[in-house]
Order: sequence, then C-alpha cells, then structure tokens
Amino acid sequence: MSPTSGPSQAPSVVINPPLLSDPFHTIFRRVLRLTKQEQLVLCVVLSLLLVGWTVRAWRTAHPLAASNKQADSR
Repeated sequence: MSPTSGPSQAPSVVINPPLLSDPFHTIFRRVLRLTKQEQLVLCVVLSLLLVGWTVRAWRTAHPLAASNKQADSR
C-alpha cells in the first residue's frame, strides 16, 4: 500500500455569489479607488449629513415649548 494509492483530490474552490448588486458593487469599487484625502472629505460630508438628519428628526419629535421671554414694559 503506497500513500498515493487513493484518488488524488484537489481542494475544492467555493465561489460565493456577490452580496451586493452589480451597479452598487461597481460604485463601491470606484469609492475604493479614491485617495485618502478624498475618502476623508467624503466621510466628513456624509457624517455632517447624518448629524443634520438626526438633529432635524430630534427637533421634529421634541418641539420647543412656549417661549419664556417676558414682554418689555417700556
């Protein structure tokens, strides 16, 4: 009995399907090609946009109470 007497089996390669659709995948690849400075600018812009949306949603859910300002007595 030699150690190679059985059929040799190559390791099978498992190909996973892409998780994202092709157009999104194409856009994502282009984003990966941005320079570090461009990526930083993009992150800052998206972060500010997200903060703005969050503040707007919070202010809509929590409207200001009546103003406590006193009228001038002049």
